[in-house]
Amino acid sequence: MFLGLRHCPIPVASENEMNDQKIALTLPLLNAVLQYLGTKPYQETAQLIQAIQEQAIPQMPMPEAAQPAATAE
Repeated sequence: MFLGLRHCPIPVASENEMNDQKIALTLPLLNAVLQYLGTKPYQETAQLIQAIQEQAIPQMPMPEAAQPAATAE
């Protein structure tokens, strides 16, 4: 059951304090959050899902097969 941040016992930073803060989430948890957001109306979640993807994708390691080949000098 999703309780939301207002029920969180950990103090939540204001928006200005959060701008450069980073946290680590496991992929299963992140996928669960995205799956939950996917059940909600598009207009309520599309920007949030896009923002998560924009930050998460660059952090993912690139598979060896997709990495550019090393050039011989």
